[in-house]
Amino acid sequence: MTLYFVGAGLTKSLERTRRVPLMSDFVQVLTEYASNGNKVVLDTLVGMEVGNAYEAACEKCLALAKALRGREEVTEEERGRFAELVRNRPSESIEAIFKRIESLGPDTPGFAIASGLRPAYFRYAINEVFATIDWDLQLDLLTRFLTKQFEDNQRNHVFVSFNYDLALDRAIELASDGQWQPQGGYGFDFPFFTIDGSQACWTACLPRSCRRIQILKPHGSLNWLRRRSRAQPGVGADDASDMVLPLSRKLELRYWAASNPFQSINFSQPGSLDFGSPNVEILIAPPSPTKSSVMPRLRAAEIDAIAKADEVFVIGYSLPETDQDQRELIKDAIGKRSGSISKLTAVNYIVNDEESARYFKDLENLFQPQSTEKCNKGFAKFAERSACG
Repeated sequence: MTLYFVGAGLTKSLERTRRVPLMSDFVQVLTEYASNGNKVVLDTLVGMEVGNAYEAACEKCLALAKALRGREEVTEEERGRFAELVRNRPSESIEAIFKRIESLGPDTPGFAIASGLRPAYFRYAINEVFATIDWDLQLDLLTRFLTKQFEDNQRNHVFVSFNYDLALDRAIELASDGQWQPQGGYGFDFPFFTIDGSQACWTACLPRSCRRIQILKPHGSLNWLRRRSRAQPGVGADDASDMVLPLSRKLELRYWAASNPFQSINFSQPGSLDFGSPNVEILIAPPSPTKSSVMPRLRAAEIDAIAKADEVFVIGYSLPETDQDQRELIKDAIGKRSGSISKLTAVNYIVNDEESARYFKDLENLFQPQSTEKCNKGFAKFAERSACG
């Protein structure tokens, strides 16, 4: 079995014309979309200022955010000025910000809630960025690599993706020539899917994924939707019975093109009654051992894959300090193996030589492979094969 750990660096390496955000510069990249007229992103950044979402304060940012809050019309000059102020903020990881926002509870000051600083709005802004990027990426690089990987029909492949976006998912869909399907391909089944975004349909008619290719997404995905009644931590958090999968008319992957954070979908089926909430929202969450999961078996499936893998790829994933839970999971699973991993291939792009050496050494200590191939020139160079000897 080949096991892949994939992070934001992979999608970043496929960047074409629209900037792809990393975990460390997500807010700075959001400002580009806001200054270009994306109202959803602008309103979210305004809400983040008013709601004190950041660790560091910015008086000028806050003053302008309060002036812009609730405004339907914002001039180009105001957008640009606000975006520049936010862009010059101290960089903060999206994971830390997301975790802070997710912790908002009933005791949160009223002005923060009124500002739109709810977890759903933040998820909506993240989705807005990636839905705008869509497939405007160098997916051919990734697709060619995966096609080569999939040539052995007897070999299993498990991808543990920490990315909310669908770049890897789409490349797998293409490279597998339809063998991988979203229904059954994510480690669980969706009971519903939607094409037009207004009607939920039973998934019984959908093609199912082959078993040898699986994508596990411990932090959720922008195309995983669930009813809002199931969206609160601890309430139906491990139940997939209300999950909805957005698909194109060709029954292929697509982003959720919602017109608002709580899109209404009709769940009533012919000959049945449905009294649940019609509102759905995107299921993504910050790295945390207590985060809401789609199914507890996703975690179990990852542990099982680590136990069985003889080859591991780590691509664009830096094992951030904010995801200590994942590090401990890998460490424990490796410690319980009966034998060592034969080969580790680590692909990243770290400018600082000292940090790069520390990163690769850290991976070797964690996975304890018999041999290691290292590439610090990014996935695009790695895919060319000649760049990394």
